[in-house]
Amino acid sequence: MGEEEGYSAPEVPVMRKIAMAPTILNVIGTKATVRWIDGVTWSLRWGAPVPLDWVEGTNIVLGVLCVQVDTDGSPTAVFKSSIQVASAGETMDMNIEDLAPCNLVLPKSAHVALSRTIPGVEVEPGAFIDWALYRYGGDAVDTVNSTVYCIFGAWMEYTATGDE
Repeated sequence: MGEEEGYSAPEVPVMRKIAMAPTILNVIGTKATVRWIDGVTWSLRWGAPVPLDWVEGTNIVLGVLCVQVDTDGSPTAVFKSSIQVASAGETMDMNIEDLAPCNLVLPKSAHVALSRTIPGVEVEPGAFIDWALYRYGGDAVDTVNSTVYCIFGAWMEYTATGDE
C-alpha cells in the first residue's frame, strides 16, 4: 500500500551503534595507548553526549572489545566500571555505577566484548555520558598475567527514533 496524501508511515525505532570519544588514554613513554598493562591498576575513559535521536526511556549499552595474546587457557581479567550521566550545569559524579565489578574471562587471542547497561530512566536528552573502565592487573584474581588491549575503542548502542 503506497503512502496517501497527508499520510506518513509511523517511525520505526532502530538500534544504532556509535563510537565514544576517548577522554583518558594511558601513556607509555611518549605514546598514548588503549591498553591495560599487567600488575597495576590502570583506567581508560570515554565520553559521549546522549544522541539526539535516542528514544527516551530506553536503555543505553556501553561496550568495548578486549583481547590478550599471551596467557593460555581461560584467564580472568579483573575490571571495575564507573559511569556517570549529567546534563549541563549538573555536578558530575558516578551516579550510575561506581567501581562496579565486571570481570572478564579472556581466552588467548579471543576478542571478547565487555558491556555495561545504563537504565533509560537514568538518562535525559542532552546529557553527557562518561565511562571509566579500570583493570586491576595486580589483583590476585586477575590471572591474565599480561597486557589486555582495547580493540577499536568504546561504543554506545541505543534505540533510535528511526529518522534519517
